[in-house]
Amino acid sequence: MKQLDLAFTDESGKSKTHFRLDDANEALTATTVAELMQKLIALEIFINKKGQKMFVAPVAARYIETHETPIFTAE
Repeated sequence: MKQLDLAFTDESGKSKTHFRLDDANEALTATTVAELMQKLIALEIFINKKGQKMFVAPVAARYIETHETPIFTAE
């Protein structure tokens, strides 16, 4: 499975917050993803326990692929 991982700085500027989406389109351009990240920031709906905005500035975007390797299966 591939996930789209979007990283942002929070309002404190000290921490990174990640927003992950499963089964994202793998043909997204950097421009499209950057625009999406700006739209998430503009929503201002993600707040941490300290009352600070979690998404303030985009840091990075990447695809993360997870591979599973079965060890055994009980029948």
